[in-house]
Amino acid sequence: MFAAGTDTTFIVLDWAMTELIMNPRAMRQAQAEVRKIIPKREQVSEKDLHQFYYLKAIIKETFRLHPRLGAFAKESIRDVTIDEYEIPAKIRVFINVWEIGRDPKSWESRRIQSEIAL
Repeated sequence: MFAAGTDTTFIVLDWAMTELIMNPRAMRQAQAEVRKIIPKREQVSEKDLHQFYYLKAIIKETFRLHPRLGAFAKESIRDVTIDEYEIPAKIRVFINVWEIGRDPKSWESRRIQSEIAL
């Protein structure tokens, strides 16, 4: 149990640091935010976390670019039509999270209403 909980945290941290190293401008901006919020202190406290807007954006972007699960399956609970696709009940639908995170067309704020059980 302990290893499973730390593995996910490590992977997100590893990807976030990799992306920051590859983007020095973002790294400088993240460092500036931390230095501005906690000047002359060595540690970040929990009460400081709500102020880290850029750092939160980095974490969300890391989850978008490097999702923990590349794809997962869901089963439809009844016949449904999504866009032009007919999906019968009891059919497994595979959702490619990795591809959705990299397709700008899927970033729109529209929500597809479906009957796929979550």
